[in-house]
Amino acid sequence: MNKKYFAVLRNDLLFKMVFVHEELLKTVLACVLDIPEEYITDLVVKNGELPSDLNGVKTSRLDICLSFKNLGEHTLCDVEMQVIVGSDFPKRATFYTNRTQEHELQIGSEYTDLKKTLGIFFLLENIFKSPKYHNIGVQTLLGTDEIVDDNINKHYIELAKIDFENMKIADSDTKMLLLKLMKAGTREELTSMEAVNNAFVQKTLGYVNSYNADEKSRYMLQAHEDWKLDTHMMMTAKYNDGKAAGITEGIAKEKLELAKKMFQDGVDISDISKWTGLDAGYITGNRI
Repeated sequence: MNKKYFAVLRNDLLFKMVFVHEELLKTVLACVLDIPEEYITDLVVKNGELPSDLNGVKTSRLDICLSFKNLGEHTLCDVEMQVIVGSDFPKRATFYTNRTQEHELQIGSEYTDLKKTLGIFFLLENIFKSPKYHNIGVQTLLGTDEIVDDNINKHYIELAKIDFENMKIADSDTKMLLLKLMKAGTREELTSMEAVNNAFVQKTLGYVNSYNADEKSRYMLQAHEDWKLDTHMMMTAKYNDGKAAGITEGIAKEKLELAKKMFQDGVDISDISKWTGLDAGYITGNRI
């Protein structure tokens, strides 16, 4: 068994696998929007499907697109975990949120039919100078506080700004416990919360542990995390051919090592190929 790897909620695939469950997603919305859960009704996840292999991960949207009513107001929402943010993220956030709204506008509809749209982005890097960890972006007139259109709101939650090490959190403070779960970077940080007497935390950890206990899910999560890191490294090195060549070689070795572990655990070669992205013939040829 591959006992070393344990996926945490920073893994955006695990993030979707866990929070696509509506009873948890409703709590996430209530915490971010600072409203009672009972205000949220008619919640519908529009893209709950999950990829079945690594190629599916590469082409699938790992955000959670949903609609709900907040005190009767029909609202669209896009929820995402962003590990690698970058200085261009606010532009990407605008694109993601506008896309969510655009997909709902039917041909022939009036623009007055546009529904309120929210983008909720959990970020592992800081991008704003504001000392606040939760900032809301709306369109305003340049140089003024006058709002042009509040129909689209973007919630940026910069987890790196929260110092949980020097913070005592009450078991009843679901919002801060949620953010602590999101920021946790290791298995130990997550398991340290198992004693917390909070239903949301216990349900979340239950899903996290369940997916990690399932061999196929765990390998899928590891392959996805490796692919995300590899892609970022290649993009960083794309202007340096020599460095890029070295990174490519290292990536191939890492994938082969993962394939070897999977083979030793009795995983079928066709499944190993799906989850690592390696050609079945290449795997066989390297005598794993």
